[in-house]
Amino acid sequence: MPTLTVNACAKVNWHLAVGDRRPDGYHPIASVFQKTSLHDVVTVSLQGSQSRTIVTGLEGYVQAGHSTIDKAVSLWRRATSSKADVLVSVEKSIPVQSGLGGGSSDAAAVLLALDSLADEKLPFETLCELGLGVGCDVPFFLYGCDAACVFGIGEKVVPMEARHDLKGFVLIPDNEKVPTAEAYAALDKRKAVPVLDSCDTLVREYCKPYGKWCFRNDFEFVNKRPSLCLEEGENLVLTGSGSCWVLLTNRKDLCCHGFSAVPATF
Repeated sequence: MPTLTVNACAKVNWHLAVGDRRPDGYHPIASVFQKTSLHDVVTVSLQGSQSRTIVTGLEGYVQAGHSTIDKAVSLWRRATSSKADVLVSVEKSIPVQSGLGGGSSDAAAVLLALDSLADEKLPFETLCELGLGVGCDVPFFLYGCDAACVFGIGEKVVPMEARHDLKGFVLIPDNEKVPTAEAYAALDKRKAVPVLDSCDTLVREYCKPYGKWCFRNDFEFVNKRPSLCLEEGENLVLTGSGSCWVLLTNRKDLCCHGFSAVPATF
């Protein structure tokens, strides 16, 4: 039974600007993505020929058969006509509805594992199309880069050299969750929409000391900001549409009321 086990890393958005809703219902973005040390562990196996998909480890997070992994496998089967049974187990560490991209990263890990394990290999462009059919963050994880500028609805990924001097804490709310659909609905009520940034502008900003970043996240107004007194050179950043924040800092420990602080590197 061919089997592959991989880490599915979370991501953070150092910058996330969101444009007006398009006629198809999607919103264009201009964003800076970077992978984090926080990750799920995903094991994928192929066996048998009854076209079954069995996913374990997500029972407490999503209804059986409705996960991003199930959707990814379904799209992969359609593209390859494979009848192999797909068994996936997930050791979950990335919190859900957090803006950390856990479901998208899991789906990307499964697509890449299936492409590696199966006899039929798909073109990378096809894998990205399948990934976009699962979720807008999936293409970034398929690229395998540590950092990138991301545009369109997530399909335009421009890998860039990642800096690895970034560390701090992922702040996970103890109770509050912000569903993505609700967050975007709130943005649709804006009276003015800022111009989306270019790749060159985002790369230049990324290269500055993080305490001097002028990045923004348009979802900040629908998320509860942690009550923290920032020290000189620190930066507090919302990731995705929420609800997690990232504190870039050299502090060794952190206590923040209403949030669990998880040490992370980027």
